Amino acid sequence: MDNIKVEKVSFKDDLCFILKDYKGPYWEADATILEVYMWGKNNIDLLAGPMWAFFYDNPLETPAEECRARFGFPLKKEIPAPDGFISMKIKNGDALTVIYKGPYYDKIKYKYYDAVYKEAKRLKSESLIEGFSEFLVEVYLNSPENTKPEDLMTQIILFVK
Repeated sequence: MDNIKVEKVSFKDDLCFILKDYKGPYWEADATILEVYMWGKNNIDLLAGPMWAFFYDNPLETPAEECRARFGFPLKKEIPAPDGFISMKIKNGDALTVIYKGPYYDKIKYKYYDAVYKEAKRLKSESLIEGFSEFLVEVYLNSPENTKPEDLMTQIILFVK
């Protein structure tokens, strides 16, 4: 794990999102993810970047049926949420981040999560998002539509203060 490099970055602007809530096993979120993906594809001119996934619960500590997530896109500007979606804003601030390369569901990815949490602990940081002390985000930097699983790139982010 010594080769996992966690960096601290600053977001200068507030981040606005359109998101869809999901509750259940993370590995069964395909229908929600597809719905969000199609919304993004149909509204590409509004998007400020690739799809993000917000994970609120650790499936090792929370029953799979109770795990909560949100999937969506960052926007160029805030807009009203379409039916079935919500809007969310994250105030500017700092985050710890690391890039993971490999399949989305590979257990090796957990080593990257651990590295981010260990760095947060080392820096004595707290979560930026109130009420979610273990709020984790994944940003999918490329697509499984045209990328081999071993070449998928995921940015893991923990917002801190």
